[in-house]
Amino acid sequence: MSGAPLVAGLLGLAAFAAWVVPAVVVRWALPGLERRARVRNHRGREVPLGLGAAWLLAALALAETEAVGSLLTWAGLRRAGSHLSAFGGFSSAIVPLGLVAGAFAFGLLDDAFGDSRSKGLRGHLRELGRGRVTTGTLKLVGLASLSAIYAVRAVGSRAAGDAAPPSAGRLVAWLTAAAVIALSANLVNLLDLRPARALKGYLLVGLPAAGLAGALVSGGRSLPAGGLGRGAVAAVLLAGPALAVWRYDAGERGMLGDAGANAAGALAGYAAALGLPMPWLAVWAAVLLGLNLLSERVSFSALIERNRLLRALDGLGRPGIAGPGAAPSGTRPDRPPDAGA
Repeated sequence: MSGAPLVAGLLGLAAFAAWVVPAVVVRWALPGLERRARVRNHRGREVPLGLGAAWLLAALALAETEAVGSLLTWAGLRRAGSHLSAFGGFSSAIVPLGLVAGAFAFGLLDDAFGDSRSKGLRGHLRELGRGRVTTGTLKLVGLASLSAIYAVRAVGSRAAGDAAPPSAGRLVAWLTAAAVIALSANLVNLLDLRPARALKGYLLVGLPAAGLAGALVSGGRSLPAGGLGRGAVAAVLLAGPALAVWRYDAGERGMLGDAGANAAGALAGYAAALGLPMPWLAVWAAVLLGLNLLSERVSFSALIERNRLLRALDGLGRPGIAGPGAAPSGTRPDRPPDAGA
């Protein structure tokens, strides 16, 4: 199998592992989550956390494909096994299980044990100065550490033509990539204030970056498909978890929570670190830093509400919300500024 049929098969496999598997499991688990892990959103409606598990489920399913490929090869199905192993290696380069699981775990710690006494970076630093280590502080340190580790992998996985120069240049590339991963994780968490807002931010940044990464990263050359095909497969890998939970988040049946928002944001940042040329990655790091610092002073929701275009985009894709006392879906009030922690 080669050419268009091969790319179609890879796209189908990517959609199954990254979209269908999480969608089925989340749909099955949602009734149980609704009975247990419920929180009040900012429209006053009780919804469950846990939609962010879709990213962890997708990363696990993708990680399994390489093992299945090895099993098929061992069983004598060498052609199918080699294709599946190549897909597994490629998907783990785009959606690394360790990064997703680590970001999910640190966010889950804050979801489960965090409190509302300290909000934002300044709040956590203030508490640290008083000798109190908050779960938000632990999460920030954990995400920074994960970002530093996976920035090494991102810089090393770039295409040879985009590789950073030795010594000082490579150090700058590593620091820039680490900043993009960590700041992206925090920014997507900041956007998890209204239905589907975090998902839109994640897809807006992650899809183009994933497409570039799939076409360019050196690890993708083992996949028997052209650069355009690899880019399309990578975009499906990144979009799958968001599509799996879209209707639940947009319809206010659940929330990503810190666990899901941090995992999604870290993955989008990693895709950018893989795919963007270094000058553009540096620009994007500066933009992310500016947005994260801005969140310490102003409400993103207030800014969105004052801009007609942003308000229209923010409300796009949200179904009407039925039920006693329901308000239009664009009226969910904010939580206090949190800076993702």
